[in-house]
Amino acid sequence: MEKILKRIDELISICSVADKDTFNEIKYEIDQLIIDILGKNSESYRNFVSIYNSSLFSWEKCRRSIGILNAIKNYINQSMQNKKYNVFVSSTFIDLKSYRKALADEIVFLGHFAAGMEDFTACGEDLETYIKKVIDEADYYVLMIGQRFGSPIPRNKSVSYTMMEYDYAKSRGMRIIPLIYSGQQTLEGNDLDVNGDKFNRFVESIKKTTPQYFKDENELVRIFSKALHAEMRNYPQKGWIRL
Repeated sequence: MEKILKRIDELISICSVADKDTFNEIKYEIDQLIIDILGKNSESYRNFVSIYNSSLFSWEKCRRSIGILNAIKNYINQSMQNKKYNVFVSSTFIDLKSYRKALADEIVFLGHFAAGMEDFTACGEDLETYIKKVIDEADYYVLMIGQRFGSPIPRNKSVSYTMMEYDYAKSRGMRIIPLIYSGQQTLEGNDLDVNGDKFNRFVESIKKTTPQYFKDENELVRIFSKALHAEMRNYPQKGWIRL
């Protein structure tokens, strides 16, 4: 959508300095632009057809089209404010079950879609391949680390599913929001007496990415909401817009 907005700005600039031949050069592009975004039944399209069929000079038609182009631009900007994103939540489950729910509830409350292991369904392929497909459909990736290494992937016992998900998201160049539990409470399912070394190596690598720390669910929701808004503002993704 950003490319379309850029092209609309270019067309407005062209129309603002139009000569006698300009309208004929761009009329079909404007026509298709209106149809694709607003449809043939829109008032903007009817106005454009009226301009197109008028006896005005080419440069006058072009100048009058600027208003229609600005209307399309405003429509897109308003729609983008309502863009919905798919946010993938990655973490171990047993220790962070309530935290995952709090995060998913906040994502939905903000008007977006939450994806994670709770949504995994039966499929005819291995779990790692399936998870990667779910991540491929996400716009943002949230990594939440608690006190558990978790289940290792079958092909490498030194790599957990959470680590695999993170490495895959990073390899795709996704925007990643890392969150680390820093509370004093021992969480359910803590397996660090057995997997402490592998867990600590992973956490140390995440600390190099400037993560946020949370002590409880309220703090988690607060810092996540702030971080997600910053990501959406500074690094908008494709998302989903209903036009």
